[in-house]
Amino acid sequence: MKKILVLLLTLPIITYAQQFSDGEVQSFLRSMSQQINEICPRLIDSETKLISTSTVDYSRVIQYNHILVNSELLNIDVESLKTKFYPIVLNDVQTNPGYKFFRENDVTMIFSYKDKNGKFVFKYIITSDLYSSSKSDKKAIKTNIDKKTIENLAELHLSGLKDEMGLISYTSLGDLYNLEDYSICFTKKITSIFNEYEMNNLTKSDNELLLYISQSCLMINKKK
Repeated sequence: MKKILVLLLTLPIITYAQQFSDGEVQSFLRSMSQQINEICPRLIDSETKLISTSTVDYSRVIQYNHILVNSELLNIDVESLKTKFYPIVLNDVQTNPGYKFFRENDVTMIFSYKDKNGKFVFKYIITSDLYSSSKSDKKAIKTNIDKKTIENLAELHLSGLKDEMGLISYTSLGDLYNLEDYSICFTKKITSIFNEYEMNNLTKSDNELLLYISQSCLMINKKK
């Protein structure tokens, strides 16, 4: 995990900086993702393998999907590992020249990790509010988030939920609840409570609150 974000090999063409339109950024991200996927899977270090990347339609988001090749979920202290490496990940995104295009164009970067058996472990979601050093402190002010951003975040939330639960369990849950409306409800509530830094550094009480919010949004969106 020491080289958890050694991705310069995939980013030689984006060291320049310029502001582009939404369509241009989205097109670029799709193209870059395809190029990276052509050389995947690829070992990042002795413990981490980059399996693939993906993008989200109509948004400035790219996700890097990793496998922890020597680790099993049962033997991982997830919260400890996630907390330990978060400052390293954030610092790399803030300072690595390979991410200059992302920083200049407000791209959200997601780094997702599964164990060697393909079980979801955790993910980091790094938004522009985090990789801009002037905005990334614990007291970052929460701002109003527009409808489209809420929808994009909700889509990412459902994607993570599917990874964590597995397709069969996720489908079964969808038989009981309207998951899209649930995710919108959940996303609206948590973004009104937590800023991005706090979401990546949740305390035990924060996780208990998230569980309560999740359960309440599920009940609101239970299918009749």
